[in-house]
Amino acid sequence: LHRVDRRQRQMCIRDSLRVSLLGAIIIIFTFFIILSYPEIGRASTQFAKEYRLGYLGFRPGFEGFPNVYYRWSVWMLLGFSLALYAKKYLVSIIISIAAVMTFSSAIIGGIFLVAGLYGVFASQSNVSRLFRLIFLSSTSLLLFFSLLLIFPEIVEDVLLKFSAESRSTSVKLGHIESILEIFNLNPLFLFFGQGAGTSFYSVGVNDVVTNVEVSHFNLLRQFGLVGWLVFFGYVAFIILQLMKLGKGGQGWGIGLFTIFLVAGTNPLLLSPIFIVPLVLGRIFSTEFFRSNKYAETKNRSSFVYI
Repeated sequence: LHRVDRRQRQMCIRDSLRVSLLGAIIIIFTFFIILSYPEIGRASTQFAKEYRLGYLGFRPGFEGFPNVYYRWSVWMLLGFSLALYAKKYLVSIIISIAAVMTFSSAIIGGIFLVAGLYGVFASQSNVSRLFRLIFLSSTSLLLFFSLLLIFPEIVEDVLLKFSAESRSTSVKLGHIESILEIFNLNPLFLFFGQGAGTSFYSVGVNDVVTNVEVSHFNLLRQFGLVGWLVFFGYVAFIILQLMKLGKGGQGWGIGLFTIFLVAGTNPLLLSPIFIVPLVLGRIFSTEFFRSNKYAETKNRSSFVYI
């Protein structure tokens, strides 16, 4: 039974890698299709908006390069982490290329974060850890300057999003300001929330909104500090459990942690985009501990139901 559970965990990692690789290929394929046939890009922009697929097409001011961002693009971060731990570096390179084509500063930053965490946790000895960090830092800098030379507009746009001058950043800061003002006007909302699905007026867009791009703050607004701590505590518990399960678990834990951060920059934290890898991570860790408990009990010649 322990071997069966181990095969199931390996199958879970393998399938997640395949899904991430397939997603990366779809993004790269879409990018070059729109680049070759701009009229498809103009048509796909409205299509993606209507069916909430993400953003496909050319953004104003960046007509030279298509923006290919599917809502599920954050799943590639899990695949990137698992690919590093599985030493499938070609897969990780393909996912990195697709991440750049999303034009998403959160996803591109997530790629660098996963690489950094991998350098810290993957090696047991301090010397190996140091060399791994030096190698990853050098590779990251080389990739950054390569992108700067090949796609200067993309790099400039991504870096701009980290400043308050960015339209996207100013909108998010406006959302946060409005949420904090709600807590200031009614402190009870800080502890118990306004309720799931409620709306509020945001100075970021000068309109009434429900789901906003600062999901961590919006979760606090809807469910209060009590619900916020329960949800965050559950996520932290799963990630810590995964980090104890060797390379496969660490790969999943780092990927899930990064998705948790990135999903908070979009209204994805309480959507299947995040919940699916969270549930799979819970199943992954639960099966591991069940199989270990079964093996220990069997060694003591005891019978156990699982």
